[in-house]
Amino acid sequence: MQCSYVWMSVIRGIIAGTAIRGFSSGRQRGTTPTDDRYIVLQARRNRRQTAGEIARHTTQATGRPISRFTVARRLHGGGLFARRPVRCVPLTPAHWRRRSLWCREHRNWRDNEWGRVLFTDESRFSLSRDSHRILIWRERGSRNHPSNIIERDRYGGRGILVWGGIMLGSRTDLHIFDAGSVNGTRYCNEILLPYVRLFRGAMDLQFLFMDDNAPCHRTVAAEQLLESEDIERMDWPTRSPDLNPIEHVWDFLGRRLAARTLPPVTIRELRLALQDECLNNSLTPSFSASADAVKPA
Repeated sequence: MQCSYVWMSVIRGIIAGTAIRGFSSGRQRGTTPTDDRYIVLQARRNRRQTAGEIARHTTQATGRPISRFTVARRLHGGGLFARRPVRCVPLTPAHWRRRSLWCREHRNWRDNEWGRVLFTDESRFSLSRDSHRILIWRERGSRNHPSNIIERDRYGGRGILVWGGIMLGSRTDLHIFDAGSVNGTRYCNEILLPYVRLFRGAMDLQFLFMDDNAPCHRTVAAEQLLESEDIERMDWPTRSPDLNPIEHVWDFLGRRLAARTLPPVTIRELRLALQDECLNNSLTPSFSASADAVKPA
């Protein structure tokens, strides 16, 4: 009854306009301005630290307990937010020059020219948690700053290797390789003959085949097979997976696998999950969105 009386008194005061909110100092701030600067400095020195790690270091330095939630708020106040880092392969000056030349040669291509290219590539999907889920602290608008980019060209972990190809409005089936390395013979027998030759036969002489410079792609057997089938290969700069729009498809599949309620834990489950995602999702719009991205600005 007492609570009801107090509550009704407050309501009457609000209606009458006589209720005044009393002064309250609120919860005491857990960090000082010096602590805030120290937290932001730690994140900028090592952008891969988690909020929990920064909280432990700050607690040890100040002697006061500081939670990871407090750290996250201070970092947001300092303009730093948790984001996925950009990844790229290491490049030499020669690689940069070759990539720049390729971009200049293709910058004026129109949709009908891009539409005759079959973009292909392999990708490995792993059962283990990969570093694509690792976040870094960075400022807004600094996605491509060198400090926010991770160079990597080797992918470990137990998983499977797949191959696929996309064109404007069409795509190949997803091919899953059996265990073992892929050499030139397997590339010819499992990819070029059943997939690429099929697409070449369904198109006119304007068909253009794109694959990268992996060793199994550049064997004498592969070169002779493409020549015998009159398949023209697109010139491609080395170490340039980011120019290939099929990378958007691999990213999409990786996200779909990670978002599953029950992620695959065996190789068989991983194969079935990939086949299911390809069957139940249209992957060709991913290329439509990336066709402009591959055109150099």
